[in-house]
Amino acid sequence: MFRLIGVFILVLVGFTGCGQKPNPESVIVKNAFMYPPVPGSQVGAIYMVLENQTSSPIVVNYIHTTIADRVEVHQHIYEDGMMKMRQAKHLKIPAKQKQLFEPGGYHLMVFDFYEPITAGSRFTLVIEFEGGQRVEAPVDVRPQG
Repeated sequence: MFRLIGVFILVLVGFTGCGQKPNPESVIVKNAFMYPPVPGSQVGAIYMVLENQTSSPIVVNYIHTTIADRVEVHQHIYEDGMMKMRQAKHLKIPAKQKQLFEPGGYHLMVFDFYEPITAGSRFTLVIEFEGGQRVEAPVDVRPQG
């Protein structure tokens, strides 16, 4: 009996470390956050860094969250002497590059919240890319200031 237990332990030890290794070629969301929307507002913005660690360009296809009905990529642009905000469809991120989402630049506009959003809460962001790859990341709701 002890011999059988010893063999079982050796087999288990042999399988240790045989799990899936992290993929060095992936897409990573870093430091995703949002400020609570103004009371009564149904619009907010998510800021983050989206890092393409793959050897090919990626194209953002669809974005959704657990807190709202719709999410769009938007970009502030300077045009005709004015700052304007436009939806950026099919955002492409080159291989081994990062895209910064920040106030005054690219950002994710969030529309039609399912419930009130408060500082200190957290929700999930899902970004899907052409070709079927997707990434999920937590988004922290930070207090203004």
